Amino acid sequence: MNPNQEKISLETLVSKISERKQIIECTGLEESAKAYLIVKLFLKCKCPIFLLTPSQKYAERLLEDLKFFAGNDEISLLYFPPYNILPFKFLSYHNETAARRICTLYNLIENDAPSIVVTTVEAMLQRIIPRKEISNFAELIMVNEEFERDDLVEKMVFGGYEQTAIVEEPGDFSIRGGIIDVFSPMYPDPLRIEFFGDMVDSIRSFSAASQRKIKNLKEAIILPARETVLIKERIPLIISRIRQRASELDIPVSEVRKIISRIKNEGVFPGVESLIPLIYSALDTLFDYLPESTVFFQTEPEEIEKAAVELQTRTAGNFADALSENRLCVEPESLYLKFEELNRILLKKTPVTLKMLPLISKEKDDTQRPRQYAFSTSDNSAVGLQLKTQAEKENLFLPLAQWVSHNKQSGLNTLIVSRSKPQAGRLISLLAPYNIKPDKIDDFSDIAKNKGLEFICQGRISSGFVWPDESLAVITENEIFDIKHRRRLKKKQSAHAKLLSFEDLKKEDLIVHVEHGIGRYEGLTKLTINGSTNDFLLIMYKDSDKLYLPVDRMNMVQKYMGVDGIEPVLDKMGGKSWARVKDSVKRTAEKIAGELLKIYAARKVETGFAFEAIDRSLNDFEAGFSYEETQDQLDAIDDVISDMQKKTPMDRLICGDVGYGKTEVALRASFMSVFNGKQVAMLVPTTVLAQQHFETFSLRFEKYPVNVECLSRFRSQKEQRAILKDLKEGKIDIIIGTHRLISKDVRFKDLGLLVLDEEQRFGVKHKEKLKKIRHNVDVLALTATPIPRTLHMSLM
Repeated sequence: MNPNQEKISLETLVSKISERKQIIECTGLEESAKAYLIVKLFLKCKCPIFLLTPSQKYAERLLEDLKFFAGNDEISLLYFPPYNILPFKFLSYHNETAARRICTLYNLIENDAPSIVVTTVEAMLQRIIPRKEISNFAELIMVNEEFERDDLVEKMVFGGYEQTAIVEEPGDFSIRGGIIDVFSPMYPDPLRIEFFGDMVDSIRSFSAASQRKIKNLKEAIILPARETVLIKERIPLIISRIRQRASELDIPVSEVRKIISRIKNEGVFPGVESLIPLIYSALDTLFDYLPESTVFFQTEPEEIEKAAVELQTRTAGNFADALSENRLCVEPESLYLKFEELNRILLKKTPVTLKMLPLISKEKDDTQRPRQYAFSTSDNSAVGLQLKTQAEKENLFLPLAQWVSHNKQSGLNTLIVSRSKPQAGRLISLLAPYNIKPDKIDDFSDIAKNKGLEFICQGRISSGFVWPDESLAVITENEIFDIKHRRRLKKKQSAHAKLLSFEDLKKEDLIVHVEHGIGRYEGLTKLTINGSTNDFLLIMYKDSDKLYLPVDRMNMVQKYMGVDGIEPVLDKMGGKSWARVKDSVKRTAEKIAGELLKIYAARKVETGFAFEAIDRSLNDFEAGFSYEETQDQLDAIDDVISDMQKKTPMDRLICGDVGYGKTEVALRASFMSVFNGKQVAMLVPTTVLAQQHFETFSLRFEKYPVNVECLSRFRSQKEQRAILKDLKEGKIDIIIGTHRLISKDVRFKDLGLLVLDEEQRFGVKHKEKLKKIRHNVDVLALTATPIPRTLHMSLM
């Protein structure tokens, strides 16, 4: 320990912070332990806390840790993110980032309850919208009160909202007759405001993905969508500032006219945030929004300074580029604080610094030299290494069991954090043989005050730690299984994902209407009906018949998908041709259904092998999966396992996009087959894919007595003969290969499962051979491209 440091408890630290006589530096804290410390201090002090971090990645990780340790306790967590792009480029900032910033600022203005605010040095250095501008713009709309609809629309346009056909992102709004849909930064979902004349008849939130109602509201607050709010009366003054700045930079008059024209006609436009000093007479900083009683924290100050210097360098470079390209821009100093200025303000606030390692202070002035306190925490690298190198396959989790037992003897509460409920259940079953039975809890705040107990809960946390003074030991499933979770980004479901998208349509494209049949798309057109102007799709049918379809009913049409080279005939509106086509398809579907009934009736007579459940071993295997299973994936796995336990041969088709976990379904089915004494054959269309699957299967089965081999042209003739011999004798458990697997010389000792990856890519001759193999063997077909032939073969 540094001689200038002293050990301190959380209780003592609270009193030291309350006095605020000197800068405090806390060292020896692991990453997630910092979040634990902040939450404990917040609950004890009940005062606002501000947390400055070096980067967006660091801030988001810390925010996730804070959410975990907050548990059920009512703690307001606010995040003020940096923008996704630097200024001096006429590019639009991300809508969700702008909305989150506005929402955080408004909460800081209006909420009296203390909160924890997390931000980055980049966001902290940026000058922002004056707080009075947000307060003045905020509009409260209440049900059964009068409100001028046109005034609201005009205000939204000048507040940065964009009119769209369908509201999907923060900052969108649309008008349909007496209904206004708007996505205010104040709420996680868009709002639907229905007017009856000038009276607000109803307000309800709805899903941006499905466009369906969520709940009714009595009132709603409309905030600006962006930090550049153009007040109509101030536009002449703003234009005057733009002209003056353009004159200083010698910008061509034509370019200045374009910018002025956009401000007059469009209001807020992409990139106008770079000119925010010209919009307002003076700007604020985040310091202006924070209460006087705020306690300031900063993490890893050396990293913060490094990030600030990098920001200043990049900003100066962008500014120089803008000048050289003769673009309208403002001085960087009018957009950002200098780091020295930020540091000076922070020092006056006597911040608490959180860092892992202590450094000798450079400050000569005793009043500025921080008071250093050391905490004793440790990471879980030792137990992680023991788990990774455990040689006895029958006692893979013995190091974890010993670690938990040691903590119990030391009087520590031990918490295992799992990312999903299924994984938590597996961990409980894996620890049961060691006589360790952790209690399931909903979140961190449910931990009892008793010492020496074991718990497990679902949650996300960056890493675990052991803190003896707090009687707490935390470990994550990542540390247990040595898995670095790569969070799969969820595709944000869009209303356009279910409806036909404008981007998918080009003029003269063929589209199919569910009632009228095939027509030709002739573009968007505006029609005014009963005083309301809306967008309509113009669809041309036979004999120049026209159909005007409102954009909010685009679910009635889809793009025509026909045979290449064959041009279909347009249908007649009200004619019989489309009805005949639908009747023909219905009769064909009924015929196929009849054939399927015969096929399934015959298959029920066949007797296959009923695999036995192997719950404990399968749980161990499942725990090695690098991702959190989706619900669809879990359903598919359960269905496959259930099918394999029946005497009727399985024949199941798994369909999913590339990268969505089809291989994991095959891995678990293969595990069940092998541990029931049956062989597995995986047939793939290409040699490269065979090698990829071979590497994946070998890695997942390396801890188990399972022999995995690959049969492809990458193997020499001698190697192939050896593989075929071992396969016939039952020495190979899992064989992966191309069409070479269905050659005449391939013999299995006891084949139990056949996995077909991308079956549609095999030829007809190969299919006929597959029919003989799959007579009474369980078959699992995987595909990312469901086509009739694949579905047909899965049913044969």
